[in-house]
Amino acid sequence: MDNVNQRQLVSCARRRVRSQQLPDHEPEQSWGGLGNGQPCALCNRPITGSQIEYEIETATGAIGFFRFHAACSLAWRQACARRAVEPRSREPA
Repeated sequence: MDNVNQRQLVSCARRRVRSQQLPDHEPEQSWGGLGNGQPCALCNRPITGSQIEYEIETATGAIGFFRFHAACSLAWRQACARRAVEPRSREPA
């Protein structure tokens, strides 16, 4: 996480939200704790035992679990907030 700045993380989060690799809304539930080596849903790097991990649960038809580093969680939430205020393109009829 040291080499990645917050602007790059938000940009990556926006791309993943647009491509539906990550949810575009706030979670149904979330938890925090120490990591256990599982990969981060945003940067794909392991979340080590010395790092805070945020795990979220979403329910939009299917339940999904996502784990994030603290900085990656913030970037994803910023991307969701920004998407919520962006005008949506209309689908052709």
